[in-house]
Amino acid sequence: MKGSSFVRKAPVKRVNPPGTKISPIHGHLLVSSGLHDLDEIFGGGIMVGTIVLIEEDVHTKFYQSLFSYFLAEGVSSAHAMVVTSPNPLLTALPSSSATRSVESEPTPSDVPPELKIAWRYKNLSLQQKGDAFCHSFDFSRKISPDLLPPDKVHNLTLQIEADSYRALYAECASILHLYNSQNNKPGLPADSVVITRIAIECFASPSWQSSHPKSAVRFLNVMKALLRTSLATCIISFPSHLHPSPLRQQIKHICDYVVSMTSRGPDSPDAFKEYSGFFHVQKLPSINNILPTASLDTSTFGFKIKRHRMTIEPIELPPEDDRSGDSSSTSTSSSSSS
Repeated sequence: MKGSSFVRKAPVKRVNPPGTKISPIHGHLLVSSGLHDLDEIFGGGIMVGTIVLIEEDVHTKFYQSLFSYFLAEGVSSAHAMVVTSPNPLLTALPSSSATRSVESEPTPSDVPPELKIAWRYKNLSLQQKGDAFCHSFDFSRKISPDLLPPDKVHNLTLQIEADSYRALYAECASILHLYNSQNNKPGLPADSVVITRIAIECFASPSWQSSHPKSAVRFLNVMKALLRTSLATCIISFPSHLHPSPLRQQIKHICDYVVSMTSRGPDSPDAFKEYSGFFHVQKLPSINNILPTASLDTSTFGFKIKRHRMTIEPIELPPEDDRSGDSSSTSTSSSSSS
């Protein structure tokens, strides 16, 4: 009697480009923003081929922390970076903070025989490795400019003599076409594919020269079409308070993610004093879907700027009795004095 010729087929392990992962919700390729809290709000990360718009605050520049996280994650993930900014963003990137040193991790030969476990677990690593998708960063330590790969960092200067939008798009398109041709080479392994991160600060500010009043809208339309066919993502800060409402609405409609950061003013209630400001989610992408790819219980969060890091978390208010205690005591004292 012949034995069965059935052989169980081993599952094929899919290898993604460095610093990316596939979303289990909608199947899109994601990159990390560099901040775990923001990745959670965005449904796991930023979709490749999308534009993230950050509305700038009138009085503060808290949005630059998100730029620092975004670019620092690009350095840690060996991504290409295209930066256009009036500020030296690349010289103030936070350094990656390792939780444990490699030398302190025990090797398999150091494990006593009595600690050996079941045979089915012998191929698993003894130590849980760090998340290669989103790294941790420390604002108190900066990345040395010497560690930035010169072949993957493109610091573009805004052209103020000619049409700024047309000149910037031409430079970005040239760079992305170069990486697209490299990524499309037959037989190229997945770990050699290059993801591109584009950071544009102070988009459509008065320093941007244009030959047409709708140049900003045209730029975003063609840039969005270019990103959709590239392994790239773009983050933009926009001083919306300098533009009329119709233009603001058009720009927000084109972008895939729209968020804003506002500082906590002097008239804010004491219940919010632990927060540096508020983080508002105005729009999430709905690519190949009717509804947004991520669902949120709230659209307003509180953020805290600390010495070493930044956090974004849901706003938690104290109990009603604690919040009304000051007002009740004030009214009691005033009535007693009268």
